[in-house]
Amino acid sequence: KDTADKVAEALQGDLDAYDTAEARLELGKARATVETWEGKLKDAEDALNAADEALSDPDLQAKRRAYEDHERTLDRLRARIRDTGANDPQYQQLRADLKKAEAWLKFHIVKGLNRLRARYSDLHFDSRQIKQALISETRRYYEILQVLHNRDGLDDNPAARLLTTALEEKQQQNLERIFRLLGLVYPPRDVYNAFHGIVSGRKTLYANAVELLDNLLKSDVKKYILPILDDTSAESVLRRAQELFDLGNGDWEEELAGLITGRDRWLRCCAIYSTRGKTSERLRKLVVAASDDVDPMIAETARLVLAGDAG
Repeated sequence: KDTADKVAEALQGDLDAYDTAEARLELGKARATVETWEGKLKDAEDALNAADEALSDPDLQAKRRAYEDHERTLDRLRARIRDTGANDPQYQQLRADLKKAEAWLKFHIVKGLNRLRARYSDLHFDSRQIKQALISETRRYYEILQVLHNRDGLDDNPAARLLTTALEEKQQQNLERIFRLLGLVYPPRDVYNAFHGIVSGRKTLYANAVELLDNLLKSDVKKYILPILDDTSAESVLRRAQELFDLGNGDWEEELAGLITGRDRWLRCCAIYSTRGKTSERLRKLVVAASDDVDPMIAETARLVLAGDAG
């Protein structure tokens, strides 16, 4: 305002000397500027007065105290959640059961933990235990990949195709469990985006997802995960897997026997059913043993195979 007044005074003086139309125009502009800033100043003063009145409102003060109480309650709840793994025996038992649970149960347990992590960003898990679970899951992925690779080019009948389909489904479920475990120790949103890119079927998204994981994962985890995502041949992936795990010699009959005696109920049934018409004495003994299994579905499948071979 002071500056505008000085400009106006100077211009007024110029009018006495020159009395030009341009000088009068500049004087008018300066006066308009002064009036504009005076209006803005009044509006600012009115706003400050209104703010002072609002801050002194008892209702507003009560709401502020209630909000602060709410935040303190949330902080206590978050602390209890963080301490649950260390202090709750039931949680400890659940975590122990995860190591020996069936694959379908593992999926639902990890899925539940993912929901907790998404809801409470400050919830953390034991990275060493998660790493061990990741190693176990990646080993299983490579084992299934080896079975599928060794099975390629063998029998092509409905029973064999059923087994192949079952193995491929288990492999995809295994891949999802791997990413869900990663989501417990790495930023969930980044892991979700990477998984979406891997399963999208689009080359660009796939490449972006691999690059994201390459930058995100620590080296001691990366060495197990990235070979799975190698888009080269299965032989190349399995060679790298053999450097990490002892996957055996890749004998198909040996692998089929492992499926028959394994823990996965559906794979056991499919593997047993795929032995129809085979002359291997070893496989026949396993099917005979399975006919007395406590699981009725496995026992019935084995009896069906034995009856068909006998006929």
